[in-house]
Amino acid sequence: MRYNPILKNIAGFSLLITFLLIFSCANHHTSEESQEYIKAPKVGDIYFIEPEEKVFTLIKISSIDNDSIVFTLNRSNYDLNREIDATLNTVKFIKTASLNQTNSWSDSSKTYTKSELIDLYNDKYIYEIKRGL
Repeated sequence: MRYNPILKNIAGFSLLITFLLIFSCANHHTSEESQEYIKAPKVGDIYFIEPEEKVFTLIKISSIDNDSIVFTLNRSNYDLNREIDATLNTVKFIKTASLNQTNSWSDSSKTYTKSELIDLYNDKYIYEIKRGL
């Protein structure tokens, strides 16, 4: 059988398209989840916020009272370039697995209304929301 460079290029192109579709679907799924969570927040949800360019920190819902949502602040800031999986445009799961440890959260809190949270999400201040970590 003869080597056909055109078939090799078509196969490579098909593989590239397949990977792009998978990553696109994963990103869309993460975005849809965050949109659901912002509309119906629950105690324990973790919000990845970007208070300054290329740096993010975490806030975790500690209580909800009618329209007021109280967040506990995380003690650390994270480098956006190191902690974000650019291919999936999402926070790396391995780094988030230990977030429920009590020593990673401070005693400080911040309160937002639901409408403020939606505005912050739409303004891209809230990068991502995780539930059930």
